Amino acid sequence: MNEKQTEREVANSRESVPSEEDDYNPEEDWLNQRELARLLGIAPETASRWAKDGRLKIFEHGMVIGGKRKYSRKLVREYQEMKFRQARNRMRKTLQQGEGP
Repeated sequence: MNEKQTEREVANSRESVPSEEDDYNPEEDWLNQRELARLLGIAPETASRWAKDGRLKIFEHGMVIGGKRKYSRKLVREYQEMKFRQARNRMRKTLQQGEGP
């Protein structure tokens, strides 16, 4: 899977991200690898491979609980929002370029 496919999958998983109105519970802010995979819309095996490749480091927050690495739900949400905005801006730019005089 290449980087563009990864970005597309992350952007497509945006709707599964809880909204800002959701009640904040600090105990729920940390995701295990399976939960991260679900949130990103990828298979747990893919998440495992990406973790080994270092592709999930941006979501790590130096948190290891019970010998297992935990990932920040907040960082995942921020990344998905950023990718969504980038995709939306690219689409707008493409549409604007397609409009002739």
